[in-house]
Amino acid sequence: MGDGSMEESVQRAGAHAGEPVRPLEAGAFRLVRLFGIEVYLHFSVAVIFLLVAGSFGRFLTETHADLPGFAIWGFAVLAALLFLASLLLHELSHSVVARARNVAVESITLFLFGGIAQMTEEPRSPQDEFLIAAAGPAMSIVLGVAFSVLAMALLPLDFMTDGGTEVDFSKLSAPATVCLWLSAVNLALAVFNLLPGFPMDGGRLLRAAIWWRTNDYVLATRRAARMGVYLGWGLIGIAFWQLLSGLFVNGLWMMLIGWFITQLARASATQVILRQTLNNFDVNALMRTRFERVAPDVTVHDFVNNYLLRSSQKLWPVGGDGGDRGVVAMDDIDLSAGGDLNRRVGELMRSLSAEQTLQPATGAEEALATMAGRTAPIAVVDDGRVVGILDHADIMRWLAVHQLLGES
Repeated sequence: MGDGSMEESVQRAGAHAGEPVRPLEAGAFRLVRLFGIEVYLHFSVAVIFLLVAGSFGRFLTETHADLPGFAIWGFAVLAALLFLASLLLHELSHSVVARARNVAVESITLFLFGGIAQMTEEPRSPQDEFLIAAAGPAMSIVLGVAFSVLAMALLPLDFMTDGGTEVDFSKLSAPATVCLWLSAVNLALAVFNLLPGFPMDGGRLLRAAIWWRTNDYVLATRRAARMGVYLGWGLIGIAFWQLLSGLFVNGLWMMLIGWFITQLARASATQVILRQTLNNFDVNALMRTRFERVAPDVTVHDFVNNYLLRSSQKLWPVGGDGGDRGVVAMDDIDLSAGGDLNRRVGELMRSLSAEQTLQPATGAEEALATMAGRTAPIAVVDDGRVVGILDHADIMRWLAVHQLLGES
């Protein structure tokens, strides 16, 4: 990831600022709960399942022509299911080690490109980062060896070709073929994940090494994420070469993986930088303190014409010197043809409930998590009175200015 301005970084972070990066929240359903961790399946898993089952089924059709069709496709479905189980065990190993190192894990989501373990906090030391990152590839290697041993037990003595350089799959049973394929896939998965680009496992191992050497977590994240971006673009370059060579399916697949790694590297690094920047600040440092109030007896007609249309303010405390009764925003006003413009603002305002407001002393990171998914600003209340308004745009501006001051 490049060292651009904080404002650019914040824009890339989008709605995920202040919360774990969750690109797969939509379109996933709960599968099971393992070791206290929720496991979800994203709808895109169906794509990889069909690709694996289809390609493996065609392979068995060519190498095991004597098998009936139902047996061929039965083994193809089994191979696809065991492949997804391998991905789950890979991610589950990350999560189990993370929880053993007191790093909270919220869920695991399997999707088109593999899996993501949603950790609600960052590792506390380079050692923790190293162990958590290494657990996934280690599990894939263990699975690769286990499937290889199982395949060897099922192999006939004359399974090699006459030249002795490759396996003659026509001499193998279908279960042995499935095990050999799963062994190769898991070992390939371990090697691929060890490529040194964040947020892949190899990139996290790289971050752990840089963090241990420099004692600077943010710097380590920046450098590892930059390698992740370079890796993503490298894969996209390979994808173009494959497309030009006529390998359209492989090229498109490689291009999608490269693009995903590039985007996730940038988003993940931005999240870390935001958290570290805001770590020692509270809402009092971020909120807007210059704003106007509107009296509760002002009509909707006057509020629209004299307040909404004449100011960039998005949230209005309702009250006066005696205290505030609530807040009102544009979304609370019915501007349709049938809307009653003679109603009073006090009739439409929302209460200053604890769920809808923040305290000045609330930590900045906690505030961002509270605002995640909200489009409207939120009122900051102290002793029953609105003392500030917190908006995403104000936070972005504060971060950009803070970055500039820090670099000056």
